[in-house]
Amino acid sequence: MKPLYIRFALLAALLSSAVALKANSNVQGPDNKQSVHISKQETFKPVNQDEIQMQKIAYYSQQLQLTTEEAQLFWPLYNEYWAECGKARKKTIEALRALNEATAPESKATDSEIQRLAQEYFSNYRAESDLPAKYFEKFAKILPVKKAAKVFHTEEKFRRILIKQFRNHPHNGQKGN
Repeated sequence: MKPLYIRFALLAALLSSAVALKANSNVQGPDNKQSVHISKQETFKPVNQDEIQMQKIAYYSQQLQLTTEEAQLFWPLYNEYWAECGKARKKTIEALRALNEATAPESKATDSEIQRLAQEYFSNYRAESDLPAKYFEKFAKILPVKKAAKVFHTEEKFRRILIKQFRNHPHNGQKGN
Protein backbone atom coordinates (compact mmCIF):
# COMPACT_ATOMS: atom_id res chain seq x y z
CA MET A 1 0.00 0.00 0.00
CA LYS A 2 2.88 2.41 0.64
CA PRO A 3 4.04 2.42 -2.99
CA LEU A 4 0.51 3.41 -4.05
CA TYR A 5 0.46 6.22 -1.49
CA ILE A 6 3.90 7.41 -2.57
CA ARG A 7 2.85 7.38 -6.23
CA PHE A 8 -0.25 9.36 -5.33
CA ALA A 9 1.82 11.88 -3.36
CA LEU A 10 4.23 12.32 -6.27
CA LEU A 11 1.34 12.75 -8.70
CA ALA A 12 -0.23 15.33 -6.43
CA ALA A 13 3.10 17.16 -6.13
CA LEU A 14 3.40 17.36 -9.91
CA LEU A 15 -0.11 18.71 -10.13
CA SER A 16 0.45 21.46 -7.61
CA SER A 17 2.44 23.54 -10.06
CA ALA A 18 -0.59 23.75 -12.33
CA VAL A 19 -2.81 25.07 -9.55
CA ALA A 20 -1.49 28.63 -9.82
CA LEU A 21 -2.28 28.80 -13.50
CA LYS A 22 -5.70 27.27 -13.06
CA ALA A 23 -6.53 29.29 -9.95
CA ASN A 24 -6.50 32.62 -11.69
CA SER A 25 -8.48 31.43 -14.71
CA ASN A 26 -10.86 28.82 -13.24
CA VAL A 27 -11.64 29.70 -9.65
CA GLN A 28 -14.73 31.75 -9.08
CA GLY A 29 -16.09 32.84 -5.75
CA PRO A 30 -19.34 31.52 -4.28
CA ASP A 31 -21.08 34.70 -5.49
CA ASN A 32 -20.01 34.06 -9.08
CA LYS A 33 -22.08 32.07 -11.57
CA GLN A 34 -19.17 29.84 -12.62
CA SER A 35 -18.61 28.22 -9.24
CA VAL A 36 -18.59 24.40 -9.32
CA HIS A 37 -20.70 22.32 -6.99
CA ILE A 38 -19.52 18.99 -5.59
CA SER A 39 -22.27 16.56 -4.60
CA LYS A 40 -23.13 15.76 -0.98
CA GLN A 41 -21.34 12.44 -1.24
CA GLU A 42 -18.19 14.41 -2.03
CA THR A 43 -17.21 12.04 -4.78
CA PHE A 44 -16.15 12.81 -8.28
CA LYS A 45 -14.31 10.98 -10.99
CA PRO A 46 -11.33 12.94 -12.25
CA VAL A 47 -10.27 11.81 -15.69
CA ASN A 48 -6.80 13.33 -15.94
CA GLN A 49 -4.40 15.67 -14.16
CA ASP A 50 -6.11 18.81 -15.40
CA GLU A 51 -9.45 17.44 -14.24
CA ILE A 52 -7.98 16.62 -10.81
CA GLN A 53 -6.66 20.18 -10.54
CA MET A 54 -9.98 21.67 -11.52
CA GLN A 55 -11.76 19.43 -9.02
CA LYS A 56 -9.26 20.35 -6.32
CA ILE A 57 -9.73 24.05 -6.91
CA ALA A 58 -13.49 23.72 -6.96
CA TYR A 59 -13.55 21.47 -3.90
CA TYR A 60 -11.27 23.68 -1.80
CA SER A 61 -13.07 26.83 -2.91
CA GLN A 62 -16.41 25.31 -1.96
CA GLN A 63 -15.30 23.75 1.32
CA LEU A 64 -13.44 26.88 2.41
CA GLN A 65 -16.08 29.15 0.89
CA LEU A 66 -13.37 31.28 -0.68
CA THR A 67 -14.33 34.60 -2.14
CA THR A 68 -12.64 35.65 -5.38
CA GLU A 69 -10.29 37.93 -3.44
CA GLU A 70 -9.43 35.20 -0.92
CA ALA A 71 -8.81 32.70 -3.72
CA GLN A 72 -6.39 35.07 -5.43
CA LEU A 73 -4.35 35.28 -2.22
CA PHE A 74 -4.85 31.68 -1.12
CA TRP A 75 -3.80 29.68 -4.19
CA PRO A 76 -0.28 31.11 -4.62
CA LEU A 77 0.37 30.55 -0.90
CA TYR A 78 -1.14 27.07 -1.00
CA ASN A 79 1.04 26.24 -4.02
CA GLU A 80 4.08 27.41 -2.08
CA TYR A 81 3.00 25.22 0.85
CA TRP A 82 2.39 22.22 -1.41
CA ALA A 83 5.77 22.62 -3.13
CA GLU A 84 7.54 22.93 0.21
CA CYS A 85 5.72 19.81 1.46
CA GLY A 86 6.84 17.93 -1.65
CA LYS A 87 10.47 18.96 -1.19
CA ALA A 88 10.38 18.09 2.50
CA ARG A 89 8.76 14.71 1.79
CA LYS A 90 11.42 13.95 -0.82
CA LYS A 91 14.20 14.74 1.67
CA THR A 92 12.53 12.54 4.30
CA ILE A 93 12.17 9.63 1.88
CA GLU A 94 15.78 10.00 0.71
CA ALA A 95 17.00 10.02 4.32
CA LEU A 96 14.92 6.94 5.11
CA ARG A 97 16.29 5.12 2.06
CA ALA A 98 19.85 5.95 3.10
CA LEU A 99 19.13 4.71 6.61
CA ASN A 100 17.56 1.55 5.22
CA GLU A 101 20.61 0.88 3.03
CA ALA A 102 22.94 1.48 5.97
CA THR A 103 21.06 -1.02 8.14
CA ALA A 104 20.84 -3.74 5.47
CA PRO A 105 22.61 -7.00 6.40
CA GLU A 106 25.23 -6.54 3.66
CA SER A 107 26.01 -2.95 4.68
CA LYS A 108 29.37 -2.08 6.18
CA ALA A 109 28.10 1.16 7.72
CA THR A 110 29.47 1.95 11.17
CA ASP A 111 27.28 2.63 14.17
CA SER A 112 28.23 6.31 14.04
CA GLU A 113 27.20 6.51 10.35
CA ILE A 114 23.89 4.82 11.16
CA GLN A 115 23.39 7.19 14.10
CA ARG A 116 24.03 10.18 11.82
CA LEU A 117 21.63 8.85 9.16
CA ALA A 118 18.95 8.20 11.79
CA GLN A 119 19.31 11.76 13.12
CA GLU A 120 19.13 13.12 9.57
CA TYR A 121 15.92 11.16 8.98
CA PHE A 122 14.38 12.38 12.26
CA SER A 123 15.37 15.96 11.47
CA ASN A 124 13.81 15.78 8.00
CA TYR A 125 10.69 14.11 9.38
CA ARG A 126 10.32 16.85 12.02
CA ALA A 127 10.80 19.59 9.44
CA GLU A 128 8.15 18.00 7.24
CA SER A 129 5.68 17.67 10.10
CA ASP A 130 6.23 21.30 11.15
CA LEU A 131 5.06 22.68 7.80
CA PRO A 132 1.30 22.68 8.50
CA ALA A 133 1.79 24.76 11.65
CA LYS A 134 4.11 27.13 9.79
CA TYR A 135 1.63 27.59 6.96
CA PHE A 136 -1.38 27.82 9.24
CA GLU A 137 0.12 31.08 10.47
CA LYS A 138 0.57 32.27 6.88
CA PHE A 139 -2.93 31.20 5.84
CA ALA A 140 -4.35 33.00 8.90
CA LYS A 141 -2.82 36.25 7.63
CA ILE A 142 -4.79 36.12 4.37
CA LEU A 143 -7.93 34.20 5.42
CA PRO A 144 -10.19 34.30 8.45
CA VAL A 145 -8.67 31.99 11.08
CA LYS A 146 -11.57 29.53 10.78
CA LYS A 147 -10.90 29.10 7.05
CA ALA A 148 -7.15 28.89 7.63
CA ALA A 149 -7.67 26.03 10.08
CA LYS A 150 -10.09 24.31 7.72
CA VAL A 151 -7.47 24.11 4.94
CA PHE A 152 -5.87 21.05 6.50
CA HIS A 153 -9.13 19.20 7.05
CA THR A 154 -10.15 19.98 3.48
CA GLU A 155 -6.82 18.70 2.22
CA GLU A 156 -7.29 15.39 4.03
CA LYS A 157 -10.88 15.00 2.82
CA PHE A 158 -9.83 15.68 -0.77
CA ARG A 159 -6.95 13.21 -0.51
CA ARG A 160 -9.33 10.51 0.73
CA ILE A 161 -11.76 11.18 -2.08
CA LEU A 162 -8.99 10.84 -4.67
CA ILE A 163 -7.70 7.63 -3.10
CA LYS A 164 -11.22 6.19 -3.09
CA GLN A 165 -11.68 7.15 -6.73
CA PHE A 166 -8.32 5.66 -7.66
CA ARG A 167 -9.14 2.40 -5.89
CA ASN A 168 -12.50 2.15 -7.64
CA HIS A 169 -11.22 3.16 -11.06
CA PRO A 170 -11.74 0.30 -13.55
CA HIS A 171 -8.27 0.72 -15.11
CA ASN A 172 -6.26 0.04 -11.96
CA GLY A 173 -7.21 -3.63 -11.80
CA GLN A 174 -8.56 -3.45 -8.24
CA LYS A 175 -11.87 -3.00 -6.56
CA GLY A 176 -11.46 -0.80 -3.49
CA ASN A 177 -13.49 -0.40 -0.31
